Amino acid sequence: MNVAVRSEPARESWGERLGAQARRIAANADVRAIAGLTIVFALLAALSWRAWGVPTVDAGHELNVASSLASGGQPYSDIRYFYGPAGLYALGGAFAVFGASLTTAFAFGLLQAAAIVAAFYALSRQLLPALPSFIATAVVAAIGFSGTAFNFVLPHTNSGTFGLLFLLLMLLALSRERLVLAGLAAGVVGLTRPEFAAVAALAGAAYLVGVARQHGVRSALRALLPLALPALALAGGVLALLAAEVGSARLFTQNLWPVDFLRIAGFASQKSWAPLDFESLVATAARATIYCGLLASVITAAVMASRQRSTAARLRALWPIPVAIAALLFLDLAWRATGLYPDSQSAVQHEATHLLIGMTWLPALGFAACAVLAVRFFRGGSPLISSSWGFDLALVVAAAALGARAYAAFTAEASYAPYYAPPLVLLLAVLHDRIGKRYPQARPASWAALAAVAVGLATYAQVALYRDSSAVVSTARGSFVTTPASAPALQGTVDFIEDHTAPGETLLALPTDSGLSFLTDRPAALYDAMFLPGLLDSRADEVAAIARLKAEGTRYAVVEKRRFDGYRYERFGVEYNRMLSAWIHRNGPPVARFGDGGTVGGTNPATSYSVYRIGP
Repeated sequence: MNVAVRSEPARESWGERLGAQARRIAANADVRAIAGLTIVFALLAALSWRAWGVPTVDAGHELNVASSLASGGQPYSDIRYFYGPAGLYALGGAFAVFGASLTTAFAFGLLQAAAIVAAFYALSRQLLPALPSFIATAVVAAIGFSGTAFNFVLPHTNSGTFGLLFLLLMLLALSRERLVLAGLAAGVVGLTRPEFAAVAALAGAAYLVGVARQHGVRSALRALLPLALPALALAGGVLALLAAEVGSARLFTQNLWPVDFLRIAGFASQKSWAPLDFESLVATAARATIYCGLLASVITAAVMASRQRSTAARLRALWPIPVAIAALLFLDLAWRATGLYPDSQSAVQHEATHLLIGMTWLPALGFAACAVLAVRFFRGGSPLISSSWGFDLALVVAAAALGARAYAAFTAEASYAPYYAPPLVLLLAVLHDRIGKRYPQARPASWAALAAVAVGLATYAQVALYRDSSAVVSTARGSFVTTPASAPALQGTVDFIEDHTAPGETLLALPTDSGLSFLTDRPAALYDAMFLPGLLDSRADEVAAIARLKAEGTRYAVVEKRRFDGYRYERFGVEYNRMLSAWIHRNGPPVARFGDGGTVGGTNPATSYSVYRIGP
């Protein structure tokens, strides 16, 4: 009698199981996207190593105040600070644990930048497949490594980057209907910059309107408490504690909303970002025309080429692209010939030829999305972007509001646009994805066009901006890379201060190079560590500042040559604070000069410093 013997399958070895698991992971689109983003992020960081931001001007003030906090000082009371506490106290905590140094600041900034990129990718995956999410996130990473003072690693203020990060987290929570988490994120946003707090409030209100539209007023009222209460409790509680410590008037009217500075110079300095005039509207329309015209030509050419069988025919089908370029060149020449708005024409031309148009047109996209969504909303249509009217309204309102904040100068060099761009980049990615779905033959071309935006922005930053930073400056707090025009002057000034003063001795640095105090470990001598127009707004303020300098025995003042472009008063000691300047100069010429004597504007690093002996 024959008995059939059933053979057992061979057991997989440990190596085979590991290999199968690795293949399953590799097949996951999100894993591939995250791996690709890690490579992109590392490459951008490596190419720009230690050249992030300007550690002497606004970013230097951030470092200076955070260092003061880590050593026991009280921001808003001991030293003026213009923004909310969230980003500052996080950096100050890092300094307290790991030491106040550029190494700590850079590590903190890289983690912060990575968090923004990760939050954006998670948010974009609520709306997009992995590939367009990867490309859109690469655009955000390219914007974050902008090559200017407005970047994600060493920003001019961590309130900008923290405001962006937690606004993205708020939108992510709203997309998943996690209202308490959204409220907590909104609360942190309320502790950053005023415009981010306003945008978070608008986004929250828009979400509730969308819920009411889709599910009824009762549902919106039920959503109000878990969304608003955590935000108000967190932001209000922290601000109340600070107000109890430093005084309400000092906190709110001298720091978070410095009324004298805003009245005299603050609003005027930022009017160029959003002038609300016909010229800026023409320029905004021109930017949209360029981007949409080029994108339309690429999609049309891709559709036409997909219908051809031969290579030669496919090449001939690409004619819409050169035709669109020729048409745009003709329009540019016609605009120039009219002589209308030459500054705007030059700016738009620069953006188009320097690969920036993919970013500078984004406010127009936000406005258009807002208009389309409003029409759809009032006509009783379905949500346009997702399945939720609440999330759609929150995203589009946030994006449009941020775009409106700097629509006439939406670049990394001219405004805070890097902090405002990511929600608009998400709308851009949704646009490209929808075009790909509408024209499947052109889907690769649509995604490639979005990738070209990332490549263009990264190329401009790396080649035109970071490349200018090639000189190393070494300080007591570590080293960084800046421009060859600035490095010798700054290094000479730092060396002089370190040779002629002791650590902990107060230093007067003005008008804006507050970072010198951080870099040399010499605390700021006055409550005002930056001397912007309107801060010392009266003779009594200047008299009090001089008296304090005498009382503390501050021995040296460092004066940089800088103008405040766009401010009502541009030159320290000439158009404002003449009494303080005269007192600094009372003993005659400076005891040391460093640099070529050139005057710089904006947030550019100074190229000339004069050191004055002001005390015994």
